[in-house]
Amino acid sequence: RCVPYSLLEVEVSSLVSHNQRIMSEEKSEVSKEVIENIAIRANGSVRDGLSLLERASVSTQLQDFSKSYYKLFKAFYGGDVITALEEVENLSKEEDSKTIIQNLSKWCYWCSLEFYGQKTPVRNYFQDSSLDFDLLKLQSLFDVCLEVERNLSYTPNSKTVLSMGILKG
Repeated sequence: RCVPYSLLEVEVSSLVSHNQRIMSEEKSEVSKEVIENIAIRANGSVRDGLSLLERASVSTQLQDFSKSYYKLFKAFYGGDVITALEEVENLSKEEDSKTIIQNLSKWCYWCSLEFYGQKTPVRNYFQDSSLDFDLLKLQSLFDVCLEVERNLSYTPNSKTVLSMGILKG
């Protein structure tokens, strides 16, 4: 028998702290940026975070895509389609389209929270620029991300759907 449990999502900051403690106990040196990226990709799930952490620690080099996601988000938000498509192309070499669009939507969500003054993991990436976002634009881009994610399940070529979503944004 299977009993479904609905668990609340764990905050990214809690996942980061948890993963840092685990890596410390394992005597494995991992940058805070990599651990934050893993927490972001875990999407509120401790189990998914541990799986990602385990996979990352086994690989020869821990991959940190957060700077690429920053560039992608900045281009997506700024309407720089060429740069956004280039970043999607780079990220596609290591991550699937669904992961890319989920992370992009997470960045839109976090920047929306920053609009209201809540500190989020993206704050560190905007030190050189303003955190003054257009909330309506963020909501519109988030809607595009959700539409792309829905369409990914209906098409055999997910990379094309992702690219078309970037063009639409």
